[in-house]
Amino acid sequence: MRQQCPGLITLTKMNHFAFTKCLKAYLPFCPNGRVSIKSSPIGHKHKIYTENCLGLTIAWARTRGGQFAMNLIFGMTASNFQMYIKFGLRIIVNCLNKHTSTKI
Repeated sequence: MRQQCPGLITLTKMNHFAFTKCLKAYLPFCPNGRVSIKSSPIGHKHKIYTENCLGLTIAWARTRGGQFAMNLIFGMTASNFQMYIKFGLRIIVNCLNKHTSTKI
């Protein structure tokens, strides 16, 4: 795997090493490698990979909440996007609270 990917660095301000380190802290909350969220009692569950959910959340925070571009990049509708952002932010805050060298 290449250590320097311009797209990843531009979108998240992280290289592969830093992103993988964040992903390892993120994975215990998603043991099967996918995030499944169901917004209503009817219909199907929306599923994305944990890497995509983490990348989406970090990119959203980096772009200061720009939704339109993130919808295009990740191929999601606005309602799915909001559910995954809410879930991703909860997990990131939980990971940072448990980490000894960070403060929130």
